Amino acid sequence: MQELPARTLVVVVAALAAVSVLPRLARADDAEPIRIELQAHAGCPDAAAFTGEIRARTARARVAAESESARTFSVRIEPAGKGSRGKLTIRSLDGQSSIREVSGKTCAEVTSALALISALAIDPRASTAATPPPVPPGPVGPTGPPPTPPPTGPAPLSGAAPPGALLSAMPGDLAPPLALPLPIAAEQAPEPIARWRFSVGQEIVGLAGPSKGMSQGLSLYLDATRADPGFWAPSLRVSLTRASSGIVPTSAGDASFRLTSLRGDFCPLRLGPDDIAVRLCATGEAGALEGYGFVYAVRPWFTIGGLGRLQWVMLDFLQLDVFGGLNLPLIRHKFYFPTVDDPDVHVPIHEVPWAGGLGGVGVGIRFHDQAGRKRPSWAHG
Repeated sequence: MQELPARTLVVVVAALAAVSVLPRLARADDAEPIRIELQAHAGCPDAAAFTGEIRARTARARVAAESESARTFSVRIEPAGKGSRGKLTIRSLDGQSSIREVSGKTCAEVTSALALISALAIDPRASTAATPPPVPPGPVGPTGPPPTPPPTGPAPLSGAAPPGALLSAMPGDLAPPLALPLPIAAEQAPEPIARWRFSVGQEIVGLAGPSKGMSQGLSLYLDATRADPGFWAPSLRVSLTRASSGIVPTSAGDASFRLTSLRGDFCPLRLGPDDIAVRLCATGEAGALEGYGFVYAVRPWFTIGGLGRLQWVMLDFLQLDVFGGLNLPLIRHKFYFPTVDDPDVHVPIHEVPWAGGLGGVGVGIRFHDQAGRKRPSWAHG
């Protein structure tokens, strides 16, 4: 076999070293600067651990310098029943934001899920393994190209190069790998899911307006609530109510009143988290108001109004409500009784006032959230 001249061997070594170094420099230059903000309850991993999980899944992320422009990954984790619920807000440099929510049995599980979503948002080819690979050693802040090693020349060569001489002449950390791992098909970060929570329950209600004094009764309700983060989280409740005044003394004898109605509450706004919140609602009611005494009369009943509801969810399924509000009858009916002395003469015993009130307490069962498609296994609450 023909011997390689020393100068030719030096050129080959330098070329192979450059081929090995250039991809590493390119990967370092491609790393996106990011900024992490994390607020979590006791027992949760800290911001350093969250950053470490991201960097364990992708090499295309690094912590931004203090004055460097960067996307911000803001994480907030709160207790939710026996588990935890986390919200990830990604704020871009142009001011736009995207939000992801995850629920889990432990805070560590929620943190890992949000770190996976963050890594995929940075690098769609990030590792999706259940346990991410260890973080490679090196600084986590901004990095530049590695320093150029001092020039060294190869030892004078003579004769034929022995087997393995070409590899041994290259620096160990520049030796190209013998095989590259096959790329992993990464899952895309899940899109936000429209979540609806349905509940059924019963209310004890008190009404002022349908009769003299207060009417008491029971309501059965069906409720659908969109569990979105933020101020806008609409809820719709339909209630079937049956209330009675009991015996009401009047100038023309004893009377009683009974209301049967269907009420709808639309609550577009929510103050506070989903577990304990105040909802502001518009109401509408339709039904029949009956009057009993010497004669029987029934009148249509229509009202509009508003109410506030304090809602508390325990153990993610038991729902307690306290509510109160004002309603405005659209028709102010008058009820008359005939006198004892002259049945042809009728005297008024009750006139529906221009405004009435309602209030009560309720208890219900909340079912698991419903979505338009199956939720990821790590997002089940």
